[in-house]
Amino acid sequence: MADAISSRSSGFQDDISSINVEIRAIRGGLGQDYLRQLEILAEQCRKQEQLNVKLNWNMLKDRSLDRTDDFAAFHNGKLIAFLGLYSFQDSEIEGSGLVDPGYRRQGIFSRLLQLAARECAKREIPKMILICPRSSSAALGFVKKLSAYAFSEYVMKFAPDEGRDQPEPASSGARTVQLRQDYRQEADREIRTRPAQLSDTELLVRLNCDGFVMSEADSRTYVESTLNKSPGNYTRIVEMNGEAVGKLGIIVTGSEAYIVGFVISRGYRGRGIGRIILMETVDYIKRELKTGEVRLEVAVVNDHALGLYQSCGFHIADANDYYETPPEACLRDLAVRIYE
Repeated sequence: MADAISSRSSGFQDDISSINVEIRAIRGGLGQDYLRQLEILAEQCRKQEQLNVKLNWNMLKDRSLDRTDDFAAFHNGKLIAFLGLYSFQDSEIEGSGLVDPGYRRQGIFSRLLQLAARECAKREIPKMILICPRSSSAALGFVKKLSAYAFSEYVMKFAPDEGRDQPEPASSGARTVQLRQDYRQEADREIRTRPAQLSDTELLVRLNCDGFVMSEADSRTYVESTLNKSPGNYTRIVEMNGEAVGKLGIIVTGSEAYIVGFVISRGYRGRGIGRIILMETVDYIKRELKTGEVRLEVAVVNDHALGLYQSCGFHIADANDYYETPPEACLRDLAVRIYE
């Protein structure tokens, strides 16, 4: 499953060979053992450095068998660094990763990124987008030398009682019922969500183009790659009086659920539909999916959406900065500099 790559490569002046590090480009996805090691490494970074790296676990567990999207470094069989690629559309690919704190500044992540950039160039992907937790000054310093700033997103957590004097109740059931009563009282129309079907493909393509800066081709690629494709990934259609007026996605990873791709059709915005559906979705996640924590991401510059989410009980928990570069430029810069 994995192709081992030599720890030395022309153009790099690092010392990873001195500690017997094996660099691998892994085709077809990580196995269960490597996934477990990655979970341990991510938890180690979270506890030691309060560093939450965006790893898209649902995609890591459902990789295409004929593609190389995962790059890892091992020392004596132990996973010490990882970089994953995540493709949502044909014109760009996102990448994020992490290194064991005990193995930093040895050129390891540079080697992983070099392999990833080569893979992107081979697949003729025009743009790489590197995701960097804002809380990591070392990571920011690294990516700024390789790429240009593109945009930022807040990670928001549903915590309606945050900041209140009363403690969180042991069971969220009573509060969930109250939430349902609150948003239902605001609705004088029949507004609901339903599971998306393959027959909704054209609708979803149009809504993505309407709500995001996305071409029709990229939107179609995203819809076809996500709609009913993997467990823990749900797409739902928003309806008002039986008419489709929006959509959203839910991604469940362990004890967390992310609300993603939330769009209300342009002609129906400003009518309170988003608020009603958001609260209904939180209720659905807690009641039907039995997930304890609900999160979402929102562009830092999207003041309207940010205000909506905050009014519904979401609070900013973290931030990610996104930097973009053509793969060829990334390879050129990595070949002449030492960054780790």
